[in-house]
Amino acid sequence: MGFNSMKNKKTIIVVITLVAALAAGVLIKGTQKSSGVRAATEGLSAPDFALQDMDGKSWRLSSLKGSVVIVNYWATWCESCRLEMPALQKLYETTKGSDKLRILTVLFRDDPARAAAYMAQYGYNFPVLLDREGTTYPRYGLTGVPETFIIDKGGILRKKILGPMDFVSPDATAYFGSLI
Repeated sequence: MGFNSMKNKKTIIVVITLVAALAAGVLIKGTQKSSGVRAATEGLSAPDFALQDMDGKSWRLSSLKGSVVIVNYWATWCESCRLEMPALQKLYETTKGSDKLRILTVLFRDDPARAAAYMAQYGYNFPVLLDREGTTYPRYGLTGVPETFIIDKGGILRKKILGPMDFVSPDATAYFGSLI
């Protein structure tokens, strides 16, 4: 009874967990289809949005056509997000004032006051958009943070990057240059 019984119980738990995970995935996909939400897809137009930043300025993604746009979702509670921020700030500083490459970040399920304090503490000054209603998250198919979306000059989503990114690495710099 000892070992085989334990082995069978573990097998049953694994099977139940897999079935539950598959069922959850089907429910999520079904919800997205029934609500008409199409998650952002590489090679297709990036979903448009209009959001305000922490200073009250309005931003509409479609108005930035003609520029390569980096849209980065992040949160102060996300350690991986915190790790990529210095490189994002460095890229922002080198491209600030240029219409060739624009950087927008979107705060994900976080307190704007906490984000403002975090930005001030580290001297970050790139735009932080607030999605108070959470409307862009499903449209971009967010699975967590950080997630970054690279949109070309024509408004086409070229890359979706899950996890942290080094925005100033030679590969990233070359890729952004190829889109500009």
